[in-house]
Amino acid sequence: MQHQPINCEASVKIYNKKDCAFHARLGWSKTEWHTHRKGQLIYAEHGIMRLHLREKTRYIPSLHAAWIPTGVEHLVATVSVNIIFRSLYLEYDYLKDTFYDTVSVFYISALLREMLLYTERFNLDDIASNHEVSFLEAVKQLLPAQCPTKIDLHLPTPSLPVLQQIAQYLENNLHQPVSMPDVARKLGVSDRSLSRMFKLDMRMSFVQYLKLLRMVKAVELLVLPGKNVSEVALAVGYESLPTFSNNFYEIMGTRPNMFLHH
Repeated sequence: MQHQPINCEASVKIYNKKDCAFHARLGWSKTEWHTHRKGQLIYAEHGIMRLHLREKTRYIPSLHAAWIPTGVEHLVATVSVNIIFRSLYLEYDYLKDTFYDTVSVFYISALLREMLLYTERFNLDDIASNHEVSFLEAVKQLLPAQCPTKIDLHLPTPSLPVLQQIAQYLENNLHQPVSMPDVARKLGVSDRSLSRMFKLDMRMSFVQYLKLLRMVKAVELLVLPGKNVSEVALAVGYESLPTFSNNFYEIMGTRPNMFLHH
């Protein structure tokens, strides 16, 4: 499916506001590579977004959010047909909490979610009222304490052409058993060479990469309507439901059945 450009207004215009909010309903969409002069809080609703950084791709599932500090180059792509894109652009230089210093993805609390939804009434083009200013200031003060459960759902970006080819092959064949010898044989490289390339270029083993890739796909499937845990486990190549659940918990910090009912 073809991605449409995200009209991320606050990324291309300058507003005479200390803080502002942007909301849009999207399908399969993406931004260009860009940076912001403010910090950005992105919230994924009814789908999943991919946050591409130069060294890796991080995933923002439904009911999760991401914080992107000032000046970090990134590209955001949605991979869901009816996602709601909610974003706050915030000045934070005077805040001392280390939360604001690094990119992070986290489960968003009910309180912070309601506060984000409330900001939809703030118009980007209007002069900020005292109420808007104080409300967004409260969001910034609450943000670090309301996001204790961080996830590290990411995939490294391969730079070697052969690993790019392998990454695509693995993504297309997650539903069936896949092993490193099989992949090496299909692409005409030795097991040892393939193992060395993964560790040097991806900074992880083939097995670690495959596990992460399966979890990424599992998260994308779990947010789709009508999916259950057993179906998703089979779709990403797990014959054992307990193994799938344990691997999911290791990476996501919650069991797939609990994630499904967030």
